[in-house]
This record gives sequence, C-alpha cells and structure tokens, in this order.
Amino acid sequence: MRLQYKLFTFFIILLIIFGAATIIFTSTILKKELENRLISREKLGLEVLESRIFPYIANKDYVTVTSILFEEKEIKKESIYYIVVYDKNKNIISHTFLNEIPEHVKYYAQDTGDFFTTEFRINDVPVIEMTTVIREGAYEVGHLSIGYKKDYIDNIVSQIIGAIVNIIVVLMIFSIILSLFLSTFIVKPVRELSKGMEEVSKGNLSHKLEVASKDEIGELANAFNKMAEDLEKSHNELQESEKRYRMLFESAGDGIFILDAEGEETGRIVAANQAAADMHGYTVNELLTLNITDLDTPEAAREAPDRIRRMLNGERIKTEITHRKKDGAVFPVEISAGLLELGNHKYIFAIDRDITLRKQAEEEIKKYARELEESNRMKDLFTDIMHHDLMNPLNIAKGYAELLREVETDSQKAVYVETIERNMVKGIDLMESTTLLSRLESLESIEFKEMDLREVIAEVIENLGPLATGAQMTIENNITQSMPARANKIIEEVFVNLISNAVKYAPAGKRIIVDGEEKGDCWRIRVVDFGEGIKDAYKDMIFERFRRKEKKGVKGSGLGLAIAGKIMELHKGRIWVEDNPGGGAIFVVEIPKL
Repeated sequence: MRLQYKLFTFFIILLIIFGAATIIFTSTILKKELENRLISREKLGLEVLESRIFPYIANKDYVTVTSILFEEKEIKKESIYYIVVYDKNKNIISHTFLNEIPEHVKYYAQDTGDFFTTEFRINDVPVIEMTTVIREGAYEVGHLSIGYKKDYIDNIVSQIIGAIVNIIVVLMIFSIILSLFLSTFIVKPVRELSKGMEEVSKGNLSHKLEVASKDEIGELANAFNKMAEDLEKSHNELQESEKRYRMLFESAGDGIFILDAEGEETGRIVAANQAAADMHGYTVNELLTLNITDLDTPEAAREAPDRIRRMLNGERIKTEITHRKKDGAVFPVEISAGLLELGNHKYIFAIDRDITLRKQAEEEIKKYARELEESNRMKDLFTDIMHHDLMNPLNIAKGYAELLREVETDSQKAVYVETIERNMVKGIDLMESTTLLSRLESLESIEFKEMDLREVIAEVIENLGPLATGAQMTIENNITQSMPARANKIIEEVFVNLISNAVKYAPAGKRIIVDGEEKGDCWRIRVVDFGEGIKDAYKDMIFERFRRKEKKGVKGSGLGLAIAGKIMELHKGRIWVEDNPGGGAIFVVEIPKL
C-alpha cells in the first residue's frame, strides 16, 4: 500500500475512534448535565407557582388553588404529568389528577429538605417529581410537588445531543477532507524524495529535487541535494582515482601482483598487470588461475611462507629471488612487497622487476673490476720496474755526462754533453713525478699527523733559496702566525711545486710573495708571482696531467700541478689560481684547520 493511502487510512481510523469516543462521552455527560439544567429551570417555575398559590393556601381557599394548578398544567401540559399540594400534615389538599390519585403520590412522605427530586413510574409512565416546601415566614405550611414527564426531558436532551452529534459528524467529514489534503501534501514531497533516491540508486547522481518549501520537508530536500552533490563529487573523484590507478597498474613497466594473504588460498594471484604476464610468458587470465609459488623456483617457493609471515607482521620486504617462466626458463627478479587491507581482508601488493640485464651488468662490472685490479697491479709493477730499473742507468748516464762536461775542452762537444746531461735530468725528473703521481692516484686516503704549516712552508722556502738566488729572485715569507693542521708530510710537495714554478715562470729580478690567513675552518696560503700570468682558458687545465704553460728553456714535465691537485684532494682541501692585479698569478691553497 502506498504511503499516501496509509496516511489517509490512519487519519480516518483515528478520526472514527476519536469521534465515537467523543459521541459516547459527550452523550453521557451532556445528558446528565442537561437533565440537571432542566431540573434547575423547572425549579424556578415551581417557585413561581408556589408564590401564586401560597396566599390561597394561607386562606384555605383550596378551590382557587386547584384552579391555578389546572391552569398551570394546561400551560405546561406537554411536560407536566401532575401537580399536587400537601398541607403541613402531609395531606393532599389539591391535585390535578382526574381519576384516582396514584398510591405512590397519595402516601408519599416528604421528609427531606426544602427541595428535592425523585424519579419513579406512574402507570408505566416514567416521571421525575420535584417537591418544594411552602413556608409562611419561618413556619412550614405544606409541600408542592410537580411530576414531569421524563420522556419530555429525554426528548429535549436527545435533540441537543443529536445536534451536537451532527456537528461532530460535520467536523469529522471536514477532518477527513483535511486528512486527505494533508496526506497528499506530505506524501508528494516524500514521493519526490523517493523518486530522487531511486534515480541516485540508478547512478544518476546529478538528479536534484525541487525545493518548494522552507519547512522540514524543504530542509530534507536540501540535505538530499547536498548529499547527492557530495556523492557525485566523491564518485567522480573515485572514478578519476580508479582511472589513474588502472592506468598506472596497466602501463607499469614492472610486474604487479595482488595476492591473497589469508586462509587456505594464501598466495593465490588475485590481480596481475600485463607486464607481469609478459614477464612470465603467460596471459593475465592464466596468471589468475595460479598461486605465486607456481612462479617461484623450488628454493624461492620454500622461502615464500617466511616472506608472507614477515609481511603479515607489518614488514615491507625487498629482496631478490628467482622465478620460472611458462616455458621453464629461470630468471632473477627483485620483489618489493607489503601488506594491503581491503574490506577487512588482507592482501599482498607486490612489484616484480626482471633484473636479468642488471645481473649481467653486475657480472660485467665485477669482471671489469677484476681486470682493472689486475691492470692496476701491473701498472704499479711496471712503475716500480721503471723507477728501479730505469733510474739506475739514467743516474749512471747523468754522472758520466757530468764528468765529460768537466773534462771536455772542445766547446762544441761541451754543448753536446750539456744537452745530454740536461735531458738526463729531465728524464729523471719525469720518472720521479710519474712514480709519485701513480702512487698518489692509487690511494684513497693517507695518514695524517699534527703539524704546523708555517714551519713546513719556511723549510720549503729555505730549501728553494739557492734556486731563487740563481734566478736573481727573492722569496718573501709573510707568514708569521702558527697554522696547526692535520696533514701528511707529502703536503710540502705542494708548496715546493708552487714556489719552484713561480721561480721558473717569473722574469729575473722579480719577487715571490708567500702569505697566509685564517679563513673560516681552513688555512688559506697564497703564492704570488709577478710573471706573465695564466690565461683563463688554462686556469683549470694546468692541474691536469702533462699540461703546463709553455716557456722555452723551462724544465718540467707538466705533472707538478697535477700532483699538487691530487695531494690537496687527499687532504680534503682545494687549490686554484687567480690573476694578480699587479701582473702575474696567485696560486691559492686551502687546508682544513686542526
């Protein structure tokens, strides 16, 4: 049954019950009340009659009393059945009965108060008798009783009750009509709401209800529209999220699996992307019929329960195992997996990556590392052989060249010998520098001890003093403060190289300035020369192997600055070159403080 009819039926039943109860209750109460009111009204008429007949009773003119009584009965013949007057001795002195006086009236003893009523039947006629005391001053002289027809009173009461019932019926009819209107008024928006819910359940989330009122129904419609709007927004966001997820899931280059993690079907493949299928040589539908252990090699399958247990405990695992393709081929995979809970059920979300190429590259790298290690060993061996086996004959040749130069008297031959000696020195210097650089480049770290850089630099300047004097140059040491640092003794090679280079490349008669300062957590030492300077294009290049500024007649292999750079790298420091505003170059060294 539709809601409208239910409401209408409910209202009708409620009205019938209420109307029937009202009629019964009203009839009972009204009947009693009307009888009392009629009796009270007739009492007033009784008092009037008493006042009329009293003078005649007092004069014992009972004939006049009788005539008044009949006159009164005639006036009220529709309602009055009889009128009786008693004297003070309770004898009937006058009455309106045409026949014999009924026994009840004849022997009735009035022994109550001034006024009372009695209901009884006379000749099967229901009568309500009203009696009042007739007094002369303070003395009782008799009683006056009037018998009213009860049917008359009942008739009046029935007429009044009938009118009331008619009114109630009219009101009920009006209420029924109003109920029908109200049920329609209430049900219509409810029906609209129901229709809206049906549309939403069909997926039409854009459906909106018309808000025609500002009452609770209107508020409900607004709430429904807001709910539908929020639901549509959430639905669109969910669709977009699902679309992005599906796109990522399907387009991912790695294999993606979702596995059951509970019950007897633990490990069952619930979902897999195309990359996972291609990786293992199956179709996606074929994968959905397998357990993940079907793809594992025997060794990996034995370890699978432990991996699942760890993930159920909240651990996210990343490890390498081996899988088997549909054709039986075994290949390495890197798996990254963790727990996923959906709808109170636990799953495992796993990403598998085929690392065959990576494993091959790792093997190639290991092979190359072994070859490189062997190559370095052979290089070190070659360097040692070169340094040991070549330095001896070079030094011998150099010694004989020096002897020949001292004893040779022919100027032309002396020039030849000097050239031989010079090249011997150059070869020895090259061998020493090459050996030192080779050893430095094979080091990842060196041992440090506490030393004062001021003392190291002072010693280097002292040792290079003859070289500077021979080049007609002076070296100014402006470092006066202590410069404690953790360094290796090889650090002096940096300052030997920088100061000797300044002597080599600066014109005769110039000076070289060495100064230092504290710069944050470092010591900064500068070697300033006043030579030709270094072009910007060469400022980085000069710290590479066999790169140096060309100068005719200047000895050197071009390895000195490369050695200095490597030494500073091992000391976690820096070295660079700047332009000298006064002409020339400034080499700057920074070393961490102690």
